[in-house]
Amino acid sequence: MVNFLHWLWEALGFRVEIGPANIVEFVIAQKLSEELNMPVHLMAGEFRPFDLSVMDCRDTWEIKFETNALSTKNFCFETSYRGNPSGITSTEARWWIHSMPSGRDREELICYEFSVPKLRNRLEGLPEYPAGQMHRSRVKLLPVLECEKLARRKFMVKIPWKTLQPYWY
Repeated sequence: MVNFLHWLWEALGFRVEIGPANIVEFVIAQKLSEELNMPVHLMAGEFRPFDLSVMDCRDTWEIKFETNALSTKNFCFETSYRGNPSGITSTEARWWIHSMPSGRDREELICYEFSVPKLRNRLEGLPEYPAGQMHRSRVKLLPVLECEKLARRKFMVKIPWKTLQPYWY
């Protein structure tokens, strides 16, 4: 992964515009690709129906990286942005992967994979809270302990943040 980012940086001759969330998507795509023994593609664009997909789109994933879940003990699910559906309410993905630092090691992430319909059903009826810059987003909170029970599976990934930091904005 690091070699690919370095190659891209050198080939394009400028800093690659990626952030920590993009790196998480990339690493999870690699992990899924290894597990499925087939390519898993990162979707391009700002407003896309999902983040990752296999070639025929029979399996699609939305990926979220949450840095505060360890301290708040909640996962935050965005439901709208500027009054429009977003996040869990707008994704067309079949699966939702929510990740957070493990706490033991900042490079280790715990990832929880949910069925999108099952997750939407559990969030239905929960209160919404304002969030984000100028409170433009609305979110629903679900305790991490409950998410552990609701998740279809849990897995770990390692991200060498210090090595990758030069590549993000």
